[in-house]
Amino acid sequence: MQKKHNENLKGGQALFGGSFDPIHCGHMAIAQSVLQLETIDEVVFIPNAISPLKSHNPLASNLQRKEMILKAIEGIDGFSLDDLELKSGGISYTIDTVEKYLKKMDTDIYFIIGADQFHQLLNWHRVEALIKALKFLVYPRCGFSVESAPIISSKEIVIEYEVLNLPYWDMSSTKIRNLCDQGEPIKNLVPRSVEVFIEKHHMYQSSK
Repeated sequence: MQKKHNENLKGGQALFGGSFDPIHCGHMAIAQSVLQLETIDEVVFIPNAISPLKSHNPLASNLQRKEMILKAIEGIDGFSLDDLELKSGGISYTIDTVEKYLKKMDTDIYFIIGADQFHQLLNWHRVEALIKALKFLVYPRCGFSVESAPIISSKEIVIEYEVLNLPYWDMSSTKIRNLCDQGEPIKNLVPRSVEVFIEKHHMYQSSK
């Protein structure tokens, strides 16, 4: 059963886009931190079909990534899933998704983004329209200072953003996939229900 977002909210919605290949405990901690903000009523996980800035497509299928997110957020108030980008297929541009939300939702829209992607924001599709449409919630990533991001120093662009008060995690979906491929445990790196799902379907294991 799909957990859909609530279209009757009065507070803000924070969109959390990504490959989620797989979703991990870092993602969950970020989302929990955002949900604690007074301006946010809901965090919407939006798995993308194909990221325009990644050199590879997700290893897990669309259905598998969707199922892992649903298992991770099950029973958590304020978390939901929207698979509109998976249904659309092809390259997922954030501005297209945001504009769909602006048409159907009468709430403030926020977008959760890592400091590494924040540094690349000037390369995003229709970035000026995106910046005018929402506020960014930036979470820390090792090696990337938010204040030194090119978009901050741009004189032509005024961007609204907030840096989340979170620690740096040595955690990534890439690391988890590599551990799975090596037969190493991923306990405490992903939610338990996601760990069971990955093990059951023998995911991220290359043929050797």
